[in-house]
Amino acid sequence: MRKLFLTVWFTFLILLDYLVPYTILQGYNKITGLYVFWPLLTLVVAVSCFWLMTGWREK
Repeated sequence: MRKLFLTVWFTFLILLDYLVPYTILQGYNKITGLYVFWPLLTLVVAVSCFWLMTGWREK
């Protein structure tokens, strides 16, 4: 169940990385919109990877 959730979660994050800049942030100034979005996405991905790796320690 955890493996399926993580697969869906990381697929969702990859889709966000491609879709948000070209759809939601299209009306914003390119520099301002992307420099706010990508650091936040990077933080979410880093926390997700940390959570993923904590499961390896338990096994």
